Amino acid sequence: MEEAKILIIEDEAIVAEDLEMAITDIGYEVVGRADSADGAINKAFELKPDLVLMDIVLKGEKNGIDAAYELKKKMDIPVIFLTAYSDNDLIDRAKSSEPYAYLVKPFQGKQLLAAIEMALYRSRMEKRLKESEEWLATTLMGIGDAVIATDREGCVKFMNPVAEGLTGYSQEDAIGKPLKDVFVIIDEDSGEPVPDVVTAVLSRGTAVAITNHTILISRDGANVPISGNGAPIRDSSGEVTGVVLVFRDVTKNREFAARTMRLNEELEKRVKERTLELDHAYEHLNIAMKQMYHAQKMKSIGVLAGGIAHDFESLLAVVLGNLSVAKEVVDDNQELFRMLEEIEKASLHAKDLTRQLLTVSGGETIVKQTVDLAKLLQESTILAGTGANTTCEFEIPDDLWHVDADPAQIADAVGKIITNADQAMPNGGTIRIRCDNVTIGIAQVIPLEEGDYVKISIEDMGVGIPDENNCWIFDPFFTTKPDEHGLGLATAYAIVKGHGGHIAVKSDVGIRTVFCIYLPASRGGRDAPSEEATS
Repeated sequence: MEEAKILIIEDEAIVAEDLEMAITDIGYEVVGRADSADGAINKAFELKPDLVLMDIVLKGEKNGIDAAYELKKKMDIPVIFLTAYSDNDLIDRAKSSEPYAYLVKPFQGKQLLAAIEMALYRSRMEKRLKESEEWLATTLMGIGDAVIATDREGCVKFMNPVAEGLTGYSQEDAIGKPLKDVFVIIDEDSGEPVPDVVTAVLSRGTAVAITNHTILISRDGANVPISGNGAPIRDSSGEVTGVVLVFRDVTKNREFAARTMRLNEELEKRVKERTLELDHAYEHLNIAMKQMYHAQKMKSIGVLAGGIAHDFESLLAVVLGNLSVAKEVVDDNQELFRMLEEIEKASLHAKDLTRQLLTVSGGETIVKQTVDLAKLLQESTILAGTGANTTCEFEIPDDLWHVDADPAQIADAVGKIITNADQAMPNGGTIRIRCDNVTIGIAQVIPLEEGDYVKISIEDMGVGIPDENNCWIFDPFFTTKPDEHGLGLATAYAIVKGHGGHIAVKSDVGIRTVFCIYLPASRGGRDAPSEEATS
């Protein structure tokens, strides 16, 4: 038996004395006595007893029932009524104050003990339950999610402040209302009402999700995107006694997700842009390294070829001079004269090779003039000569810029590329020659200074150039033809470079090959070229 403090309220002193002795004998402590309703209330506030034994009929205007009302309202102290009266009207009045027991005088000690024990036990249980409910209510009031609890019929029993804010209903207004009148939800995509959550939970007996595509229509008509779930509330026997809904406003989540997506897209865009910049820079670097390597190689070859060409040209001059003299003293009907002519042809061919070597080495003088490329290209094509089944097509705009160039050298360079294209099409075909005005900026992957250029594209539909040969085709003496010396494209390369231009090739084996020549546009723009330059 647990010790408890008991307050006795009895207006008959002898009865009060006997009652105190009886309570003490069964092991409880009597902390005080009073004989009126007001005295009972004052003593209770002062002594804070665990239980009050109170006679219904007391001195003064108030009775024990009045005192019990105030004690329950202000202190929630359990009360056992003691009375010599047992009429129904009195009992009904006493019941309205919710006493824990009702003992009719006279009573036995066992009855008193049982009443006190039951009252104290019930009081402890109710206090625990109340504390638990208060703890749960405080928790639900403080969490960030909205919470609504209903009974089995789907009527609202509880709402926390977050739920009040989202639905627009106060808990006071919502209590007892059907959930569907307070928690109005529709499908975001279709606009159709969503099936009642309470009904779904009660029918399944398990939790039901509220999807991310659900809109809550608040009391003022605002649309709030929500997500959450509903779950059954079960009693100790496992029976479903209601439903609890936990949901949240996902507006900020959506905004965050959208912002995150935008940031990711921006990041991806910047990464792509930076990757392209790095690829572009790498391509520039790679081209620059190749150009530097090729320039160094060509310089070395040029020095060697230039030295040989100069010496060889001097020797050829002696040979050709003596051949000329010998032909004058030999009768042209003699076999010896024919042999001298053959020697002269071979020497002249050697002289042409020497001139090409001088061009490759950069030793040949460039005499620039303002040139009309349209006319020069057509003449170069005729001079280069093509096979019987090969034709040339031109696509040259009327406003093509002029270039400052050595017309003989440019004609030579173009002619060698056309000859190469003709040889790539043994069965004939079409060589397309196109010109364009282009402006080179920093973004272009072309090893040229920024500025205006004329682009000459020479395209053939021949056998093409294998990838492994692309990096060698402009090298002196490189050739895949056994009867060629390999100086044609090297000479064209040297001429274009000597004019401050660029030459490149792109080939699809078995489909086509395109040579692109870039020459700096004349500073005079469309000024008429000199007659000498076009002759």
